[in-house]
Amino acid sequence: MSPPTTNAPSYNQRRIGTLNALHLPLGMSVDELLSLAQRADGLYRIAKSITKPDGSIRNTYDALAPLKEVHRRIKSQILDHVDYPPYLTGSVKGCDYKVNAALHTNARIVINEDISGFFPSTSAERVFNIWRGLFGFSQDVSQCLTQLTTRQGELPQGAITSSFLANLVFWQDEPALHARFASQGLIYSRYVDDICQWPSELTHQRSTKLTHP
Repeated sequence: MSPPTTNAPSYNQRRIGTLNALHLPLGMSVDELLSLAQRADGLYRIAKSITKPDGSIRNTYDALAPLKEVHRRIKSQILDHVDYPPYLTGSVKGCDYKVNAALHTNARIVINEDISGFFPSTSAERVFNIWRGLFGFSQDVSQCLTQLTTRQGELPQGAITSSFLANLVFWQDEPALHARFASQGLIYSRYVDDICQWPSELTHQRSTKLTHP
């Protein structure tokens, strides 16, 4: 993964324009991929259920075969070739929560916020927009990849591909937000669904820009 040249995530590999081109890196025939995409919703098991303070349940999921192997291939053949800007630190090779914290070491005030319901509120429409807009894949390819990486119309927390797609969900808005903060000498970072920034008077501006519709 080469260092990014801008503050926006980018994909510099060849665009995938047809399902015939997609089946090669994913290791399945076109018919097998389309069949898998159609039944992908039923190929998950609940890996863990957590009761949140408000009494609601948060489920994390594990994909079953053969979907799990396709997820591994989507990660290695496509998602691992994204160049991420430094303010995105979750699920990025060479970055972890310590790297995220280090960005704010000298700040006198740090605000850390969690985006509520981040994964279930990341709709299939937004995931399709990532494949179509950021990656520049064709309509058919983007639709197939969306079906393969979402569950019942949303991003399943725990799946191999989900944290990478979660990192990219604000790809259209976040670079401008980061640039505006940086122009004021402010530091912004996001660790998947955890946002760090300062000072407090800019919190509302951040929230209105990065809340799912």
